[in-house]
Amino acid sequence: MMNVTNFADQIASLGKKNCLIADGALEVYAKELALAIKAPLLIMPRGEACKTRAQKEVIEDFLFAKGFGRDSCLIALGGGSVGDLVGFTASTYCRGIAFVNIPTTLLAMVDACLGGKTAINTPYGKNMLGSLWPAALTLMDINFLKTLSPLEISAGAMEMVKHALIADAEYLEELLGGSLLRLDLIQKSLAIKEGICKKDPLEEKERLLLNFGHTVGHAIEAYFSYTISHGIAVGFGMKVESAYSHIQGWLSKEEYERIVYAIDLLSGFSLPSIPELNKLKGFMRLDKKALQGVIRTSALEAIGKPKVFGGAFCAPCNERLLEEALSMTF
Repeated sequence: MMNVTNFADQIASLGKKNCLIADGALEVYAKELALAIKAPLLIMPRGEACKTRAQKEVIEDFLFAKGFGRDSCLIALGGGSVGDLVGFTASTYCRGIAFVNIPTTLLAMVDACLGGKTAINTPYGKNMLGSLWPAALTLMDINFLKTLSPLEISAGAMEMVKHALIADAEYLEELLGGSLLRLDLIQKSLAIKEGICKKDPLEEKERLLLNFGHTVGHAIEAYFSYTISHGIAVGFGMKVESAYSHIQGWLSKEEYERIVYAIDLLSGFSLPSIPELNKLKGFMRLDKKALQGVIRTSALEAIGKPKVFGGAFCAPCNERLLEEALSMTF
């Protein structure tokens, strides 16, 4: 499946001392790649369970014990969670070393692998510790997508829907038209995200659009102790933030219902229970976009057209209307 020879050649071109960090589900392929690049291999827990301070320390201690220094390169093989953890560790180890990302899930390929964001979670919220540390190389093989579960495909689909909602209404119709595991669709999502990131690499203006659905989505993840897939949580977050946009009078009823239809069709997963609104809002106040404890979100005027707040792309919420949007969704 994995193009080991091609990957190994590109990694070798960096001329670094390599260490491979891989998702536990990919141990067979990871061993093959580690052998090809003559690198030690460290296996991480699957999913969000790896994005902790403790797992970052595991990697750091492993590197110290193996004598890795400034001439080193960390290679992440797996989904967005492994990429986040390994990228963040690379950004702080010896004050910054090279990082290669090999995304293997749909969500990681269409969103998480691009833009340089790296982070780990804390009990206080999602991605609360992190850095901007772009990968020196990002290597993909879409054959990995053949191994994904329906949940993993749906999780990636939600980030693709997000790109359509903030930038391209026609793209949403393409997503509703058939298989999502197509290179052209992945490339379209990457092009949308790359265009936004180039305008605003430090996430001060336009890049905040990429957080649509994430204020609520991250709160859902934290509320359920990171047992909910990121993409599925963002799907619910987009429903809530679309409902909020509709309640505010910015988004028409027809467009709001179209968004809910698309998310339900491409996801279809439910939460274990209805979240308590006050606890959910508590996590939102700890979100990275919040200012002085005030919840802030992006919003929509139409499918493919974000709401601009006097030149800003994220604005404080009316909590009463946000509660109404949460009630509409849950």
